[in-house]
Amino acid sequence: ATRCLSVDSACVAVAESLESATRVAWHVACAAALERVDLVVVHVGRDGANGASRFLDCSGETHRRRAGSFLARVLQYLETPPCLRRHLVRQHGDLKSVGSLPPETKVGGMSHHKRAHETSSCREGVVVAETPNGRNQENHILRENKTSTTPLKKSNLAHVGLETSVRMDRFVKIGMRVTLVRPTPGESEQWVVTTRDEAKTQSPNRFWGYDVRVLAGSVEDKPNGEWRVHRGIRYRITESE
Repeated sequence: ATRCLSVDSACVAVAESLESATRVAWHVACAAALERVDLVVVHVGRDGANGASRFLDCSGETHRRRAGSFLARVLQYLETPPCLRRHLVRQHGDLKSVGSLPPETKVGGMSHHKRAHETSSCREGVVVAETPNGRNQENHILRENKTSTTPLKKSNLAHVGLETSVRMDRFVKIGMRVTLVRPTPGESEQWVVTTRDEAKTQSPNRFWGYDVRVLAGSVEDKPNGEWRVHRGIRYRITESE
């Protein structure tokens, strides 16, 4: 079953500043973690719906559509483990105020945000390039390497927030985000590529991040689900097979 949190982009469209809108996005991300959802759906409302968003450059978009893309981008940033953000999140003006969030909020409630000293059977990672001497190149992730003539290897490395990168049990395209299971001591040194669903079963609170989707229409149009409120943000929780 997929557990979904649906929220209207109006919650940030009416914010007075980029900083306050960013804080609203954080509250939505916090609600997603508390509700242990798999998916956050941002509804942009009907075209022509009123909204402020004076701090955003709409460039011809309706206020709610622009607010929706802003909310989705910040939610994706907040879901990404801090140690992977510089690899996976592109710089964008919508993220200028994420530094205004209190330090403790950057990992609170997100069980897949692991610090280097924390022990966990699973970790999120990003596949990194490997030099001829076998060392990783964390600062040079290549999302595309169409000109390379190097034959594919059976496995490659991933950065998972530890002091050194780890070797995976298979080859995955460089720059991809992966979920990995720590190897059993004495059996293998390779981390096993797994799925988010599998990681959820091993997480104490059965939460391992969320996906984000932007849809047209209003949350009010959804035929079912339970309305809830967190920090003044009204959202709807639904479950589907």
